[in-house]
Order: sequence, then structure tokens, then C-alpha cells
Amino acid sequence: MPISSHAFQPTSTIVCHGDLLITGNKINISGNSDIYSLRIDSNGDTLWQSSYNWSASQSMDYGIELQGSTDGFIYLVGGSEATIDDWDLATIRYNRLSGSFTTPTRTNIIGATIVEATSMVCDDSKNVYITGYAQQPNKYCKNLCNQSFLRV
Repeated sequence: MPISSHAFQPTSTIVCHGDLLITGNKINISGNSDIYSLRIDSNGDTLWQSSYNWSASQSMDYGIELQGSTDGFIYLVGGSEATIDDWDLATIRYNRLSGSFTTPTRTNIIGATIVEATSMVCDDSKNVYITGYAQQPNKYCKNLCNQSFLRV
């Protein structure tokens, strides 16, 4: 299925096992954005497409970064609107071959209305390390601990 450049905004691209993996945002039928990821082989053929929407098209979700791991999975970190003016981190683990994913891990920092990831790395023990920032109401952004840790 061709992707309209107006409907899809890529935010992260990696090459993993010879294939191109892309994530970003795709506008859904309600006008909100979903996390949208796809895998393209060396011939330019789309092998799979996957989207994530937290709450039945009523929220905004966006992919920030993809990382491949030695266990054959692809990890994605993104932002996901939990309620109006309250954003969480969403971490998704994709099967590299099929594009299926496990239930995403959502992380909310108590007292913060916006939690934004800026970078992520994976290690050989299936640990995902995320750094970014959190913003509390009426306060400037505060850095997340650089040792923020999720195990997916």
C-alpha cells in the first residue's frame, strides 16, 4: 500500500539485518496520529506495516526512535497521550520478521504532564535504556534520570 507523504511523517530509520525499518506518525481517520512502523526489504518491497493507537483513535501517539537488538526484536520508544494534557512514554517490542508486537509498556511519571523520550539504547540482556525529559504543570522541563530503565 503506498504511503501518502502528507499522511506519514517518519521520525526514525534504521537498517537491521539488511532491511530498512521506519517509524513515525500516521494520521488516522479521526485526524489524530498513530505510531506507524514498517519494514522494507532491499528490493523496496514492504514486508510488514504496524500501527499503535492507545485509545480507539481519540489520542495522539508518535514514534520517536527504533533500535534493533541481538535477540531479533526491534524496540521502539514513542509518546502517547493518556488523557488531554497528559503524555506517557510508550515502549513497543516488535518481532522483526512479522511486525507483531507485545503489549506496549507505558510509563507515566507522577506529577508530570508531558514525558518525552529523546534517545534509547538496548543491551544484550533485553534492557531498554531511555533518556528524555518530563514537564510538570507551570514549570520548565526537567531532565529524566539518565539511568531511566525499562525492561520490556
